[in-house]
Amino acid sequence: MYGINNRIKKISENRKIIFKKINKLNGYKINYAKTKLLMEKKIISLSKLNHKISIARLFTFFGERILKDKKFAITKLLLSAKNKKNIKVYSNNNVFRSYMSSDDLVEWLLKILLAASHKYQIFNVGSDKAISIKDLALNICSIVKKKLVFSKNISKTIDFYVPSTGKAKKELNLKIKRDLNLFLKQNCN
Repeated sequence: MYGINNRIKKISENRKIIFKKINKLNGYKINYAKTKLLMEKKIISLSKLNHKISIARLFTFFGERILKDKKFAITKLLLSAKNKKNIKVYSNNNVFRSYMSSDDLVEWLLKILLAASHKYQIFNVGSDKAISIKDLALNICSIVKKKLVFSKNISKTIDFYVPSTGKAKKELNLKIKRDLNLFLKQNCN
């Protein structure tokens, strides 16, 4: 919902939403982002009717269920590793993501739900530890002893989708407890 972020800068909850950036998204992501914004506005209006509201803006995750969804980069990379194939990176952009465990996600959502108030608050939910898709692939390659293959030359274009989670950590005392690298080691073989 924040649109394209082509700077290496974490996204905070109070970042202004710019529709021009949303309109630059590809395919289904445009309607997805616009629908999220519309739903947030409707939810915020409930706080004016004296309902307790919290809004969680979710980023990128890892976990058992996520491995079943083949459209995510982490899933494709892990499937290649499990199939004993060389690991391929298909994007030619410098793509950065951060990965939070689905178990941490549940804990964060419960705490955010319990913190709901009449004066609504917005919290980013995700890891604030950025990793490039290339480095994620290299980590997997080192675990399974396979070669990394690029399908295209890497361009200078940046796609940085990493949250600032300082607000959730400070106000709700939330922490990331599960480690991405441990998950990778457990799921590459």
